[in-house]
Amino acid sequence: MWVSPEVTDAVSVEIALTPQKPTHAGLSGRLVCFPHAGGAGERFHDWMSGFAPVLDVRAVTLPGRARLLDRPPVTLWPELIESIVAELRPLTDRPFAIFGHSFGALLAYEVARALADM
Repeated sequence: MWVSPEVTDAVSVEIALTPQKPTHAGLSGRLVCFPHAGGAGERFHDWMSGFAPVLDVRAVTLPGRARLLDRPPVTLWPELIESIVAELRPLTDRPFAIFGHSFGALLAYEVARALADM
């Protein structure tokens, strides 16, 4: 289990998922993507069109990046995981997979563990 260093300043965590697309009858599932450290979900826009109409591809953007640049970065790992899980929970109504690149892979792993514990 990842243990974050002791941090004393808590922040409210807001993440951004790519906007929900209209549901296509042919969608077989979802793919949720986590970018590298410092990256943003926009990195996966090509995947969204590339996998349609088979998969509904969503990408996570963390505070302090891209369109959330005006938000303070997250300093508490458990709060980050909980916030992402809360955003993803409604998307678990169909089969889904999680992909992460580099730092995003660690984040994806921890989110998958938390979702499995639900």
